[in-house]
Parts: sequence; C-alpha cells; structure tokens
Amino acid sequence: MKKSELRQIVREEIQALNEVTQSFVKYFNSFYGPKGLYPDKKKRTFKLRDINLAYASLLKNNPTYEWGGGDSVDRELVRDELIQMKKLDPEYKNN
Repeated sequence: MKKSELRQIVREEIQALNEVTQSFVKYFNSFYGPKGLYPDKKKRTFKLRDINLAYASLLKNNPTYEWGGGDSVDRELVRDELIQMKKLDPEYKNN
C-alpha cells in the first residue's frame, strides 16, 4: 500500500469518527441542552470537550466499560458523570 493510499484511509477514518462524535453531542444536547427534553437549569450547551471529560471520568471509575455506539445507556452514563462533576443540573419537570 502506498503512503498516499494509507493517508487517505486515515483521513476517511478520522472524518467518520468526527461525524459520530458530533452526532452524539447533538443527541446529548437534544436531551440536556437548552432546548432539550430535560434542559440544564443554567441553559448550558454541551460541547465535545464536556462529553470527553465525562467519558474520561467514566473510564477512570470503570476501566472495562465499552462505548455502546452512543446509545441511551452511553448518554445516561455521560449525564451521570456530568452531574457528579457539577457541570449538569437537568430540569426534570413534566411539560
């Protein structure tokens, strides 16, 4: 395999990973962002950095945890970590 082919494969993999992570951030904010189902009381919008910090904390506490592809379990675990880190305070009111 040529270097140029390998570089192209790496670029495509990085782009695919970025799309997945941005998709999860959007999904997470649809629940806990300012216009989400359970918005943060301070109306914060969560960025990839926030998600990464929470995930790193999750892995520190549970090193065998495997990401489930950004499903509801992942979302709730990230939420719980952000709550413990005092970076999220969701509003659980029935509309």
